[in-house]
Amino acid sequence: MRIHQRPDIRATSTPRLCALLALGAVFTAAALPAAAADLVVDGTTETISGLRDVDGVYVINGGKLILDNATLRLNLDYDEHRHIEISGNSTLDVRSSLIESVGGQYSINLANVGAAAPRMLVSGTSKITNHTGIGLFDDARIDVTGGDIEELQMHGRAQASVTNASLYPVFFFEQNTTTTLDGLASGTVTRPFTSSGGWRLQLTNANVVGYQVDVLPNASVILRNCSDAVLSIHTPGTLDGRLRILDRITGIGPYSALLNDFGSSISIENTQVSMLNIYTRGTDRVLVQNSKVNEANAEEGSELIVGRPVGRPGVTTQTQLVCNLCQVYDRARLDVVSAAMVADAGRPSATSSPKGRQDLGRGTLRFANTDLQTPVTNLTAVNQGTLLLDGLPLSDPGRVRVVTGSTPRIEARALSAHYTADRLRAKLGEPVNFIDLSAGDVSSWSWDFGDGNVSSEREPSHAYSQSGLYTVRLTVRGASGSAVSERLLVIEVIRDVIFADGFEVLPRLGTISGLDAIAVAVIPRLSALRL
Repeated sequence: MRIHQRPDIRATSTPRLCALLALGAVFTAAALPAAAADLVVDGTTETISGLRDVDGVYVINGGKLILDNATLRLNLDYDEHRHIEISGNSTLDVRSSLIESVGGQYSINLANVGAAAPRMLVSGTSKITNHTGIGLFDDARIDVTGGDIEELQMHGRAQASVTNASLYPVFFFEQNTTTTLDGLASGTVTRPFTSSGGWRLQLTNANVVGYQVDVLPNASVILRNCSDAVLSIHTPGTLDGRLRILDRITGIGPYSALLNDFGSSISIENTQVSMLNIYTRGTDRVLVQNSKVNEANAEEGSELIVGRPVGRPGVTTQTQLVCNLCQVYDRARLDVVSAAMVADAGRPSATSSPKGRQDLGRGTLRFANTDLQTPVTNLTAVNQGTLLLDGLPLSDPGRVRVVTGSTPRIEARALSAHYTADRLRAKLGEPVNFIDLSAGDVSSWSWDFGDGNVSSEREPSHAYSQSGLYTVRLTVRGASGSAVSERLLVIEVIRDVIFADGFEVLPRLGTISGLDAIAVAVIPRLSALRL
């Protein structure tokens, strides 16, 4: 599921301009693409019955679009993402109609223009499907009196009323808000829910088919007596580079001690967590094991690992990955290791892409010792992303689609060496624990810690006796030959120094000769300077 960002809607903008602004595009007016296939309702009322194919839908300046026993179909390529946008005092009225997409997913966004708020009505046997959610922002309102809605995303001061309908709600707990969800269970629900951030959801005889709780950094959330929750964790992007391990985040809690290291306060009391969504960014590094993961997304240079082979320290069950939305961007890395792919309503999909910001480098998506055939997993390589299929049957490594015009790196390797470490910076004498993520028929491991010491253990621990930067190499061997890790971690070892007042130590993400590293800058505080 894509997290909706509030669209930058302006009453005087063209619909296509609004869409591009929402995506953060930079362009000149002369470069605007043609919008011949868009449906634009600008200050008027339009009624549609029967089938209508469109690219995007924009209802603006007090316009009203009525779908009456209609099928509104958005045509997209697999990697495109288009919008239905309702802005200002405009209305979308869906009466026993179907809104769907072909080839990809779309989003529905409702947001104010100034104080003018939009509205959406859904009634009869309507079905709104194959989208990334209905995002309600500002003072937007939706009233549902029948039908089936896949995702309803609550932001800001939005209001929603759902009566005699089926839905999958998504609750966003945003920065500096404190909210308690008490007793939200799957099945028929009649009660209101309100967040301190302002949104309000009234459910009356509503059939709730699971629900999702998105916890953003600096939010405070209590889940009490809830069932069938999908918990979404967003890391802040500013963690200290240590590897965080999320272990057994499924079933009945408590999980608070495991989750509160991500910049949010999360308390889970007598609550059934069915799946986990994890989104990493910045310098953050996370490993998820013994859990069921629905969505895994890494961006902005972060490292995310889903799964470890059963039998390794602390690993008792195979990690499951639904792969509902599995993406990696912007020099980040996502490793799926010895995981069991689980079928979703649709086929699982995964994407490796620089997200249009190629100056930040490639994203790497790697599947290691993971069966992508049962169920069949759709893989997409975009632009200059890297897709690695390690330890998989070379005759049929998965269904891989390369987007037109892209030049990705795609490799299927019978044997590969790869690893991570629980920390990238250590004090003198402090052990660094290494985690093997190699794939294939590995029978032996050879570690070079960069300080003259070596090990043949699978997952060794090593303490350095002198400060400095040490490049670690792993070589594995098996029946098919040998392999050397192409991604080399640089471990920085520092002395346990006490600085005089007025100085501080700041971690700084950087690279040394193209290798991953954490460097340290010792700088004077401005308040300590004497001019």
